[in-house]
Amino acid sequence: MIERHIATLLALEAIDRNGSFTAAAQELGVSQSSVSMKIVRLERDLKVRLVERTTRSVVLSQEGKMLVEASRSAIGELENALVDVQNLQKEGVLVVEVLSSLASKWLIPRLGSFHSQNSDVTINVKVQDDQTEPLSADSDLSLRIASSAPPGIHSEFLTYEAVFPVCSPELAREFQGMSLSEAAKRVPLLDDRMALEDGSGCNWQEQFPSVAVPTEVSGGQRLVFDRSDLALQAAVSGQGLAIGRTFLCLDEIESGALVAPFGVTSRLKWGYYLVSRKSLHDWPKFLRFRAWLMDELQKIHEQAKTLKIWYD
Repeated sequence: MIERHIATLLALEAIDRNGSFTAAAQELGVSQSSVSMKIVRLERDLKVRLVERTTRSVVLSQEGKMLVEASRSAIGELENALVDVQNLQKEGVLVVEVLSSLASKWLIPRLGSFHSQNSDVTINVKVQDDQTEPLSADSDLSLRIASSAPPGIHSEFLTYEAVFPVCSPELAREFQGMSLSEAAKRVPLLDDRMALEDGSGCNWQEQFPSVAVPTEVSGGQRLVFDRSDLALQAAVSGQGLAIGRTFLCLDEIESGALVAPFGVTSRLKWGYYLVSRKSLHDWPKFLRFRAWLMDELQKIHEQAKTLKIWYD
């Protein structure tokens, strides 16, 4: 019954507040006869009189006042909900999906600067290593690496990145005067299983074809890790040569924990995309995160060029 009489309950509340059918109809933008018919229909369904009509005034019955009080309470809750929805667009939590390696090596170390500038917005990081999965229902946006813009959702291309061989400073001193292909014969090559399987091309065979890659992982000449951040950590500890990526090892190169000794860089064929729910991309808190992200990407480009770990 309630669905049929929502408009009638709003009309009854307006009648009580304005004291007349005419004023209520004007406020609601309908005719007086339409308001009268709605009230008569509800009175007939409920089998009670809701409005006492006199020649000079309109007064609600006890039953009418009960309905008006309940209607005003519901309207108040709806108004509060509308305000909450509007505030949700401006402040509160943003859930960001990101690769585990990108989260630990790049995003999380930099999130402090966002939160210091935007104390009313909280970024919650959610790991998603399967980049083929659609944006989950409980996530707002995602930093994706892909060959092209993910279909079916709002996406924006952000940047490509460079890839280059990296190792510890100690190993780099041993490689002085050697080419990459010569050095690769002397120490284990550190690979990332995820990159070998995801089609991104971030592996020795595709990025550096001059390097002779052992086909077998036995014998210690090739070590395969589940994620790129693990392979990079092995490189930091001097276990071999890894494929560095701008976003994943910029901080280690800047600190001296890793070096790129061969001056060889190439561009990863996949790029980064900012993916979001279509309803979200014009929300103020999303726009603030996007603006911060763009500033950080510009800083990365400048740092990478200075450190000579960017593609031409």
